[in-house]
Amino acid sequence: MENKIPNEVIEAAAEWWMKRISGQVTHQNGDDNFGSVLAGLIADMNTRLVAAEKLQEFKRILIEKLTDMDSDNRDSIYLDCDYSPCRILADAAKKADIPLDNFPWKVSMQIHPDLVGVKNGYGEPWVTIWPIKHEDN
Repeated sequence: MENKIPNEVIEAAAEWWMKRISGQVTHQNGDDNFGSVLAGLIADMNTRLVAAEKLQEFKRILIEKLTDMDSDNRDSIYLDCDYSPCRILADAAKKADIPLDNFPWKVSMQIHPDLVGVKNGYGEPWVTIWPIKHEDN
């Protein structure tokens, strides 16, 4: 049976996560009290720049895992990081030797056959990252 979610959609989702965990992450939980800000700064200090080869390996593994999930004939796939990544993201990162501290806080992704949406932080709106919308001039 053919998967419901096209390969190009799964690839777009994996590419977004790959870029997001490259080591340029700021940890914020949506609260600006001293303890939350301090926790975010400490988490930021634990992130590491990741070699391109490891990032590509993460992407490859994540595509494989998402394709396997989609073979269950799902209508959508949901990935998230609260204060740590969900199992699918964590497994791919561990296999690619990428620190889990590189994942952002409070980020969610919905993968559907026709779009990929991201909620990039607590209280943030859902944004479509695929397909890329081009505004007409």
